[in-house]
Amino acid sequence: MFHEHVMTFCRRLQQAIAQFEVDYRLVRLGLVATAALIGIAVVYYAFVGYRVRSRFQRLQKQGVPMMPHNPILGHLPLMPKILAGLPADAATLFLPLQIQENWRSVFPESVTELPPVVYLDLWPLIPPTVMSFSGDVSAQFTQEFNQVKLPDQKRFLMPLTGTRDVSSAEGDEWVRRRKALNPLFSPQNIMAWVPELIVELEVFLEGLRSRAGKEGGWGPMFRLQRPVQLFTLDMINHFCLSKRFHEQTTTMSVVSTGVLDILSRQAMFLHIGNVWGYYSPWRLFKVWQQQQLMDDFFLPYVRRRFDTRAKEDKSSPSGNERIDLPHVLFKAAEANSAKEDRKLQYVDVVRDVMGEAKLMVFAGHDTTTFALTSAIKLLSEHPAALEKLRAEVEEVLGDRPADRIKEEPHLLNRLVYTNAVIKETLRVHPNVGTLRIGAEGFSLYGPPGSGQEGVAFPVGGYLLWDATSAIMRHEAVWPRAREFVPERWLVEQGHELHPGEYQKNWYRPFEQGPRNCVGQPLAMAELKMAVACVVAEFDVECDWDEWDVVCGNVGPAAKKFTHNGNRLYMVNEEGPPKFKDGMPVHVRLRSGKQ
Repeated sequence: MFHEHVMTFCRRLQQAIAQFEVDYRLVRLGLVATAALIGIAVVYYAFVGYRVRSRFQRLQKQGVPMMPHNPILGHLPLMPKILAGLPADAATLFLPLQIQENWRSVFPESVTELPPVVYLDLWPLIPPTVMSFSGDVSAQFTQEFNQVKLPDQKRFLMPLTGTRDVSSAEGDEWVRRRKALNPLFSPQNIMAWVPELIVELEVFLEGLRSRAGKEGGWGPMFRLQRPVQLFTLDMINHFCLSKRFHEQTTTMSVVSTGVLDILSRQAMFLHIGNVWGYYSPWRLFKVWQQQQLMDDFFLPYVRRRFDTRAKEDKSSPSGNERIDLPHVLFKAAEANSAKEDRKLQYVDVVRDVMGEAKLMVFAGHDTTTFALTSAIKLLSEHPAALEKLRAEVEEVLGDRPADRIKEEPHLLNRLVYTNAVIKETLRVHPNVGTLRIGAEGFSLYGPPGSGQEGVAFPVGGYLLWDATSAIMRHEAVWPRAREFVPERWLVEQGHELHPGEYQKNWYRPFEQGPRNCVGQPLAMAELKMAVACVVAEFDVECDWDEWDVVCGNVGPAAKKFTHNGNRLYMVNEEGPPKFKDGMPVHVRLRSGKQ
């Protein structure tokens, strides 16, 4: 009996040793493979880094105006000087502004003014970059010689739209998609939609009323960004799909949830610091999961719309009938099929509707959210402009502006000062600006008056960044450039506030050229409606004191980051920049509105 136990123990020990040897070989193989991958990555980055740094070094030796370039680290050592005084969480769009502000500390003494074209080597964080600090230079690569969009942008949108969208398209495909969308965003169609969209604005206003204090007092602190975001989601979904999603009053829909979740997992530029997380199985699974949930909504929705399109055509009068995204894409697909004498491909139409709709939800809500919160912020800081705007709203729309807009949408065109406030808001707080890629052999040239007139700046293969945030605050072009002055949009050329001939290329919040923002008319109408109705009924101001109490950010150890003395600055989040901490505010009903 004892002998059998000993033999059993020996056999199990032998099996364990054999298994250990197998496991050890697997571990050793895994370590070798990992080391090989790391080695390949190091060699790859060293090779690419050498090529990138060499390009900048050659340009510097040729005398191209440039910040001093380190052959190993590029311009990375200069970043502390460039970003001096900027909070760590500040938005990327501050980078051009910081260069424009601190250029004397980073350029050689021989450079007497900021060049209109600035080379920036921050590889591997971002690709080799050329920034335009002149509207006339930006016009060269967006209007005169329209360069293609950055490939990284197409990769960024791929999980969301499958690149079946107007922003990702190039060449003839872009022409086809843009032509199909133009009727949707025509001024006539937007005016036809205004009475229908007012219902979403009324829900937003009711939400603000519920947050106001009693008897004209201030209500509790809340973060304004979220309710504004839900409002703009309701607006763009309703407009594009002729369907109310009730984002402001119910659980967020699978469409909006999917768009926001996928975008939160994206990265515009991949580098060694984020590439592992970007390709992680968990991220890929979550993106796939959101895609399936959105498809479960869109596929039956588009099928219903496709099946009823003939009935819609017969019942549509030739006058002020509203049209939506499926309508214009169905029409365009039918016209293209007839022109090319081929059968309409149902699958292609479905994919186009899904791709364009997801893009519109993203682009149509995020930028408008930022613009609306910016306008409210600036008006709260400039009481004189606020009173002028309120006087105009009272004169044009009376004491019930939402009802008047619903009854007479064309009255929006009479809100001249409101329009000026919005234009000035977009100048002071613009979007990031377009990103293009320079074609091989393409060069930009210094425009007249830039100090580099006629100088060629080779940009083939470089990321071209239209630095709109700096361009629209250029003190040589814009009188009182750092101030919020809506009146500049109401004066004639020759007035001290007018930017003169520069206005043609130097005002570009929606970009310029053939690839400008197709949704600009909708955004302006939406902002006019919202700004007019909010300021007519409410006082809104930031409430940092209560925010600090809620967050426990009080006492000697409190950290209160500021930019130019202001705690409300733009920070990096998913999508375009947003305000710090979601813009904590409180509201109260104006006198006579209780």
